[in-house]
Formats: sequence, C-alpha cells, structure tokens
Amino acid sequence: MGPSINRRTLLAAAGATVAAGHAGVGHARGLPALPSENAAADTAYWDAVRRLYRVNPDMVNLENGYWGIMPEPVLQDYLGHTEMVNYNNTVWARGGGAGEAFGAARAALAEALGADVDEVVFTRGATEALQKLIGGYNRLRPGDAVLYADPDPAPVLQPGHRRLHRAVVQIGVQHRTARPEPVVAADQLLQRFG
Repeated sequence: MGPSINRRTLLAAAGATVAAGHAGVGHARGLPALPSENAAADTAYWDAVRRLYRVNPDMVNLENGYWGIMPEPVLQDYLGHTEMVNYNNTVWARGGGAGEAFGAARAALAEALGADVDEVVFTRGATEALQKLIGGYNRLRPGDAVLYADPDPAPVLQPGHRRLHRAVVQIGVQHRTARPEPVVAADQLLQRFG
C-alpha cells in the first residue's frame, strides 16, 4: 500500500499535476502560467483562466455540483478522443487500446498522488464515487446505524442504504421552506449532531 494520503498530500499532488500540465502540453495549448505568488489577487491570471471557458453570457452559473464546464483546451481534447473512439470503435475498445489508455491514466494519477494503482478508481462523477465508497464500506457491525444530515443528496445515500441493510438515521439541519436553504452556523450544526 502507498503512503498515507490526507487532504494536504492530495491538494499538493493535484497542484503538482496542474503545474506539470501548465509547464508542459497544457501551457503550450494556451493555459495561463501559474502565478508564482498571491494567485488569489492576480487578476490577469484569472482573466486568462476566464477566457478558457466559452459559456452563455446571458447568465452566471454559480452551481458546479450538478454540471461542470470544461475549459476549451480540455473540451477540444475530449472531442478529439471522442472522434478517435467513434472512428476506431470496437477495434480500440476490444483490441486493448481502451484498457491501455485507462491503465496509463490510473498509473499517472496514482504516481501524482503517491498512491498504489489499485487505490485509484475512475468514476463518472462525485455522486457515483460517493455511492461506491458508501456501498463498499465494510466496517459496520450488527446494530450499527448510518447517520446522515438532510442536506446530503439522496442519490448518493440511497444505494448505500440498500446495500448496507442498516438502520438509517437522518439528522434535520435545515428548514423545509420555499425559500433557499438557510445558512447554519458551524456550532449549530455540531449541536444538532451531538
């Protein structure tokens, strides 16, 4: 098994991966160079990042949980790969090309994270990833219960409930109204779980 991974090592690896992409192929494709200091205040950098996204100017989308937007260089790579798969179809999928591509991607990500390849799993999104984690959790014992808060998305939790066959306890942390969900202070949230 690889070294212990925590939020710091994950973010450091992600940053190194992004930096490598910027320094190599990504930078050559028009991605802005990472600022050396104070990235949050570097408006030129963020203007360059903003120009990577071709989106409908009639709205401002602040919700990235349901539908993420690809920057143009990523979209062009995605479309190129889709064309290649469409063109080569079963020859690529069954002839080993798909397996080799996924294996290489897993190995590269594992190396960037300092993890073993068997610790890396690709999913189609955060919901599927959480479903797999919850559904594969094997440390519950008879009499244990699954505790979750009502803002947690049901599609993430329901498959886990069915698979775990355990008591499910929902903690109410929000008021059900027609208005947007109220912000709950951290201490109030902790009290409700206590």
